[in-house]
Amino acid sequence: MQIVGFSELSCTPLYPRYLEFRNDVFNQLLKYHHTGNPVFQFTAFDASERLGTPYGVEYDQYDIPKTLHLAFVDAHGPLRKTPRSAADRDGAILGCLRFLPTDGPYMIRDAVSSGTWENVELLVDDLPGSPAIYEASRIAVSPRVKDAARRKAIVDSLVYANVEIGVRLGVERMIGIMYDRVWNSVYRERGVPIRYLSKPFRVDDGPPIIIGEIDTSAVTLAGLAGRYSREIEAGLIVPAAIESATWMMHFYHVNRSMPSLPPAWETRAPSRPGIREAVGG
Repeated sequence: MQIVGFSELSCTPLYPRYLEFRNDVFNQLLKYHHTGNPVFQFTAFDASERLGTPYGVEYDQYDIPKTLHLAFVDAHGPLRKTPRSAADRDGAILGCLRFLPTDGPYMIRDAVSSGTWENVELLVDDLPGSPAIYEASRIAVSPRVKDAARRKAIVDSLVYANVEIGVRLGVERMIGIMYDRVWNSVYRERGVPIRYLSKPFRVDDGPPIIIGEIDTSAVTLAGLAGRYSREIEAGLIVPAAIESATWMMHFYHVNRSMPSLPPAWETRAPSRPGIREAVGG
């Protein structure tokens, strides 16, 4: 397996496959394109239903050049230790995750400020609007994965990648929105601290959801590295593979300075105190 990171500008064949995967999960399974779901108003199109053309992708206005996407790829055959490009990683996409800096439009703040989500009672003065804080969204595992242990392993990798990417970006916080039970089962039970930024609220007739803040600090990453030391040693959990060009394009579109690129930036975190140990070398 491999966690692969890319943007829409990365010229990788993974991107359309990733959007098709999101359609399978969020539209076909979770019905995000129906009323009563938290992101219904922010799905730009589900072409198979709205346009009558079976494109079969899930896409919205937050899929932009500065958005970072992660795909959990179940590769066929051995992976190259140093793939030439994201296109070298073939296989089924079994999981995904999306990151967007909050220095511009992003889903949670837009939904609250526009009144799309009504009766939201924040526990903070305001939602973030900074390039040093990102929104994490669209975390999912393929419905084709039926084995509970396999699904857990994929979520383990995605949560590790979520925190590890935060450390590599130099951000210590990300915000997201989930049901309370999902916050607990995905993050808290894996040792990732969560701080709620809102009280529970409903969208249409859906179940209560909560805006929360994910700790993506080096301390949290070190804790995860200890928790998953065997999996990391066995190569079952690895840092996300992101090409240097993708990082450079990302920071070009984000209103902040780009960290200096260390050797092998694609697969390792920047050399900062405490981070080298956290990612296992």
